[in-house]
Order: sequence, then structure tokens, then C-alpha cells
Amino acid sequence: MQTDGDLVMTAQGSRLWHSNTDGNPGAVALLQTDGDLVIQSPGGGVLWASGTAGHPWSDLTLGSDGTAALRAGSTVLWSTGSVNSVLMPGRWLQPGWQLWSANRSAYVLMQTDGNLVVRTRLGRLIWQTGTAGHPGAHAVQQNGGNLVVYQGSTPLWYSKTTGNTAARTVLQTDGRLTVVSSAGVPLWWPGKTPATATSGCASIGPDPSGTSITRWNPVTLCVLAALGQSSGNLNDVNTMIRWESGGDPDAVNNWDSNAQNGHPSKGLIQVIQPTFNAYRSALLPDDLLNPAANLYAGLNYAIDTYGSIHNVPGLVSLRNGGGYVGYDEAR
Repeated sequence: MQTDGDLVMTAQGSRLWHSNTDGNPGAVALLQTDGDLVIQSPGGGVLWASGTAGHPWSDLTLGSDGTAALRAGSTVLWSTGSVNSVLMPGRWLQPGWQLWSANRSAYVLMQTDGNLVVRTRLGRLIWQTGTAGHPGAHAVQQNGGNLVVYQGSTPLWYSKTTGNTAARTVLQTDGRLTVVSSAGVPLWWPGKTPATATSGCASIGPDPSGTSITRWNPVTLCVLAALGQSSGNLNDVNTMIRWESGGDPDAVNNWDSNAQNGHPSKGLIQVIQPTFNAYRSALLPDDLLNPAANLYAGLNYAIDTYGSIHNVPGLVSLRNGGGYVGYDEAR
């Protein structure tokens, strides 16, 4: 237990494993009676944990092969050969912290520039959240199932796996970062929605042969695909565009309650800045008036809030013979 706060295992001068908690002088390692091995700051805060709570009176052992392990009888709950491959519920990756795959072939690193990346042991980039430019950002595996990159309280990227209590993030031996349920079922991995919104959507221009509404179809279809939504939602989105902005990507609402509260809704489907910040894709421009970024944030919010685009209140009202209403006065 180093004086800088890092718990380290070495063999003949080579570091085999460490808790990545340096920079916390006076921290201590504590094997709690609930079975969790924690690194605790002088103030009592948990800097790192093995995630093995619920196994009282487990033993910490050091094997002749150089592997430290927490065991409950003959069951290995955690070991230095695999611990760094799992981010347990409620655990964080602070800037500079990393997790290693069980075979040490790859690692996931929360970079100090705000980008969460996966690299091979030799440093080749495998995957990233695209959130560079946000120094001090951190990653957290929320208790509700979401893996989120935050800067302060603002989410920059997330796995959209909320509603899966006790889900955890695992860096597999093939280098694929995966959010899995408590039963081990994969819920998200790179390439699965919502992290597939690429900058390509922002480079797609309107169709000059379309109407003021349908000219945005190429952009809308790209965003729907990025969100993992069927192209069958196109008509619903076109209806939203028609009522929200008339197809004007620079439209600004300066009269409703959002505007009175200092957050006028803007863009194709009229999104306010706080919602844009929370639901945007970090892989698209950080610009509320960018058509692709505006559509992504607004539709992502609608899916998260109402379960589907089809359930947006304005669309439901129209189908029932009523008038269109804004899809959320609080958005």
C-alpha cells in the first residue's frame, strides 16, 4: 500500500497490478466484513472497490503464481487477473483510470481529455466515445444499468441501457467493451445503438427535389438508423418537423414557457439547450441548429421519454382527431 494511495503488486521490481488510486496520500486498503476490498481515502470515501460486497468473511489470498484473489470458500470472487476487466454498478472511472481485459490484451482508459477509449496492449485504438475536448470528464456504471460519460453533471455519451439494475461493464478478452445484465446477457457493445450516430449524418445535405419537409428525409433516415430506429418512423418525424419548425433548421421559438424560462426551443424539431446537452450524440456537431444533431437529440429524448417516436403526444393527439401539441413543454 504505497504512500501515494495506490495498492500495488510487484514481482522483482515489475508492477503486475495496481488499483490506480495514486494521488491520494494516506489512503488505506480495507477488506470489509461484507466481502468488499476497498481503497479508502483519509476522509472515508471509496476510491476503488473489488465489487464483491455480499460475501461476508471472504479471504484475500496471494497465490504462488503471483495472483491475489478474494475467495469465498473455493469460489474466486475477484482476482488481480480479472478484476480490472469489470466496472461494477455504482463504480467510476476517473480521468486517467483504466480497466484491463482478463488476458491483458486490451484496456479501457478514461482519458484526461474526456474521451473514453479502448486500446490494445500496444496502444492501438479499438474504440472511443468521441468525447475528447471535455477535460475532467469521468465514466460511471450507474446502478440503473447505464454506462455514462459525464462532465460534471452533463452526460456526454451513454450506452442507453437504463432499466437494467445491477448491469455491469466488461472489457472482454477480444477487446470489446460490453454492458451486460446481471444474468450476463449483452445489452450494449460498440456498434449497437445509441453510439452509432456517426459524423456522416452531419455531412448529408437536404434533398433539393423535396418539399420544405421531405428535403430533410436523407438526414432523418441517417439519424433514425443511428438511433437503431426503423425507417418506418419517417412519416412521424416529418409530421413533427412540419408542426415544430415548418422545415426551417434555424427556427427559434421565443414565446412559449421554455423561452420565458430562458431556454427557447430551436431547430427542426425544436429542442432546448439542456435537452440537447443531455441527449445529443458526441459524434455529431455540438450545435443545436445542426439538422442531424438537432434531430438526434430530439428523437433520442422522445424515445427515452415516451418509449417510441410514435408515442410523442403531438402525434397521438393528431391520430385521435385533436390538434398537434408540443412534444414536451419541459423539454
